[in-house]
Amino acid sequence: MIIGYDMMGVRPYSAATASITNASYVEVRNCIVDEIELQTTLDDDKAKDKWGNGTVLLATFNGDLEAGNISMRGNAIEKLRIKRRKLSDMNFKTLKELPFHPAPTQIIYDDYTVSSNIDYEYIVAPVDSTGIEGIMTAVAIKPKFDGWWIVDPDDPEKYNFQFLYNLDDVSITVDEDRTELSTFSKYPKVYYGQKYARKGSLASLFIPEGYDAKEKYEHLVQMINIKKPYILKDSYGRNFRVDISSPRETIQSRLAGLTKVQIDWVEVGEVDD
Repeated sequence: MIIGYDMMGVRPYSAATASITNASYVEVRNCIVDEIELQTTLDDDKAKDKWGNGTVLLATFNGDLEAGNISMRGNAIEKLRIKRRKLSDMNFKTLKELPFHPAPTQIIYDDYTVSSNIDYEYIVAPVDSTGIEGIMTAVAIKPKFDGWWIVDPDDPEKYNFQFLYNLDDVSITVDEDRTELSTFSKYPKVYYGQKYARKGSLASLFIPEGYDAKEKYEHLVQMINIKKPYILKDSYGRNFRVDISSPRETIQSRLAGLTKVQIDWVEVGEVDD
């Protein structure tokens, strides 16, 4: 409610009581509105940069940090925040923050941590100097990729690797705590512990593509030598947090520049740990 007026709506309104004139202070409480316009006449120039004799207030709330004739010059936009969530989950994960440039430009961000064949929503939000987010731009996608990827969750743009060409069948086994005790009874006693870790191997042909096979193999060995958990994922949505080890390289003698590489992996935790 505003003192001197009955109600607010989508059409011009008038008060049953006399309007207050020469007011320098107006307080609006408990309202959800798109625009507030207070004026003493109906034929004023409504442009925000022009003031007529009768205009008192024109405030358009765009869902961001600005309203009416006041611009948030003290809280300039400093960066753009890229976030992602699964459509089945309400929680967003911040992927990256990029510097903001006022001039129009194209921004490209490659998400190496996404799972294949899953519905996602991405948003890009402007962030001011105090950390407040403005109007967000959202898009829904369902990514699809081929082969198996090994990705560093902490530095995915630098440390990522794809097994793609002539990929061998991937056999996954389970390493679990299971003990059988033979007794004098007809059947043995079986006991289980907590360990339940999947493991397997990856083998693929490396071909010159951007980098030669030797450089690609050296990059893979560098990732192994860091000795930290990675995310292993396939084209059908499987995801594991794994340790990778034991690289083996078979150099093709009849096809120069091609090598076949195989590694072992074992599950060491939950993907979201």
